[in-house]
Amino acid sequence: MVETVTTYNAPFDSVASVYDKEYGETFLMEHIRPVIWKSLFSYFHPGDHILELNAGTCTDAIKLAEHDIRVTATDASDAMLEIGRRKIAENNLSAKIDTQQVSLENLQVLSKDGHKYDGIFSNFGGLNCAPDLSEVVRDSSELVKPGGILIFCIINKLCIWEVLSYLLRGKPAQAFRRMKNGGVDAHIGDTFVHVRYYTLGDVKKMLSPWYKVEDVYGVSILSPPPNSGTFSASHQSLVLNLLGLDDTIRRTFPFYLLADHFVVVAKRTA
Repeated sequence: MVETVTTYNAPFDSVASVYDKEYGETFLMEHIRPVIWKSLFSYFHPGDHILELNAGTCTDAIKLAEHDIRVTATDASDAMLEIGRRKIAENNLSAKIDTQQVSLENLQVLSKDGHKYDGIFSNFGGLNCAPDLSEVVRDSSELVKPGGILIFCIINKLCIWEVLSYLLRGKPAQAFRRMKNGGVDAHIGDTFVHVRYYTLGDVKKMLSPWYKVEDVYGVSILSPPPNSGTFSASHQSLVLNLLGLDDTIRRTFPFYLLADHFVVVAKRTA
């Protein structure tokens, strides 16, 4: 196990003990995660070895390993990974998941032995916390085999739900906060992390030197975003209907451009 200590891990260390309960196991996430998992199992197959960035408490890594897919699960926060290690052990999956404390700025340490992965994956906006996403794409591209698959779920720069909800509450500055050049500071536990927002066009441009885009779709378009836990828990019937509508439009232009998150699936070129 490699443990590369960085100063970048502090914000998510502070929420590690409550992350699954407050963020990862909510009513909304129980319905949203399977949307991403469907993509994972369409492109990743038993016997593959996948690199996960921002693995957090390893919920997705465990799901992959249950389908006989090997995972190297990386995160800057060792406190988050420690929760993940306990879950991995409880599920008897230690032989299929390797956890490594590696920050997004230090991915080069993963290439020292020349190993190439069959695919790379990052879920629910962890990449938005990177100081420079284009550098992450560049560095990670060296770790993926030609023909390997990249699946990134990224927080969108324009979320129609967030804009309308803040405007209806008379908070126009908050409604368009994601448009701020350079991003914004987001409250995480007892501290802050700087979050940068991207359009699909931004990400496609970053990927273009190394990848060919295969699929794009939106997550949380008409339905509330994952951080709307209180609203969703109080209006479950409405939210379920909206989630159903999302299923019908998530790959339709222009709806995927208005989602809270968008997912990009791309193939590593030779």
